[in-house]
Amino acid sequence: MPKVVKKNDIKTFTFYFLPVTFFFTFAQKISSFYIEEKNRKNII
Repeated sequence: MPKVVKKNDIKTFTFYFLPVTFFFTFAQKISSFYIEEKNRKNII
């Protein structure tokens, strides 16, 4: 039996999902920025 998704479940899911997505995007930006900085220092 598939579980019926209630509106409340979607709200909870969004509430947990959005910060996680934001955090991962933020982490990727920081890591790519850090790698670029590292490469720049290596070139100079």
